[in-house]
Amino acid sequence: MNKTARRIAKALVAGSVAAVSVVALTGSASANNVSALPRNNTLNGGDSIVTFGSGGQPSYELRMQTDGNLVEYRWYNGSIDRVCWSTGTNGNGASHATYQNDGNFVVYRNSDNHVLWASNTVGWSGNSVNISASGVVYVGSKQLNAPYC
Repeated sequence: MNKTARRIAKALVAGSVAAVSVVALTGSASANNVSALPRNNTLNGGDSIVTFGSGGQPSYELRMQTDGNLVEYRWYNGSIDRVCWSTGTNGNGASHATYQNDGNFVVYRNSDNHVLWASNTVGWSGNSVNISASGVVYVGSKQLNAPYC
């Protein structure tokens, strides 16, 4: 791929990420693939929070899986390299994770809205769930995992 084609591809990726992020900021019911999850927004099965490296490739992803598990993956060379962290809630069927207005990030089972996991961050400062460049998942200002898995 020549330089011009690479620049166009990078611009398209950057524009797509920005467009998806704007969709999430409007308070949509579902996040799809975003760079941060604002309060009062939800990750449904298959939705992700993604952070990108310098080459425009994903570096870390927090994915709400369709089996009920919320999992952080590390990406390397364009594919998933390893699991960094998870809620351990797999096997519960369709579920969703909501960053609530009170600051708590909660995984609920869809069938009965039963709480499967919670970050216990009620009252913590911050306005979004996101992933740092080093792979740390933050719920507001609270760090959930260690960097550089």
